[in-house]
Amino acid sequence: MLLKEIRPRSAPGALFESRRRRGENRKAAGTTAQELMTSPAITVTEDTSIREAARLMHAAHIKQLPVINVLTGRVAGTVHQKDLIKVYTRPSADIEREVRRLIEVHEITGEGLEVAVEAGVVTLTGQTLLRSQAARLVASAETVDGVIALVCDLTFLHDDQASISPLYL
Repeated sequence: MLLKEIRPRSAPGALFESRRRRGENRKAAGTTAQELMTSPAITVTEDTSIREAARLMHAAHIKQLPVINVLTGRVAGTVHQKDLIKVYTRPSADIEREVRRLIEVHEITGEGLEVAVEAGVVTLTGQTLLRSQAARLVASAETVDGVIALVCDLTFLHDDQASISPLYL
């Protein structure tokens, strides 16, 4: 409907417009929901990650997505760009608490493990017992909602991921 207001009814030079612009003009001329809708519908399910929903919105140039219940196939709600932006403005204390919980859940042991969060940037410092623990912590922390970047200053005591050459007899 906004396109009806900002675009003239007859667009001079329509032959030289991009496909996207022609599609927008076609929608602006529409008078029914079918003529205005995006088809096929771009939807997400209730368990779609925030990152994936944001990626879909960006790629499709849309501002909201219907959220579908997998079991019923019915619309459970919608997620808007503003909803996604709220996640990335989470308080640092909430993000830090969640990353510290990951250390406990993954039973990561070591010396002087510290978590610092400032404006969505998580800094991990200290030493883990195993290299695989450091890798697991970094991979898990990157998935926490609100983490924009991760700085890893972790070291490890034992390299349990070293490759061992096979023995030939």
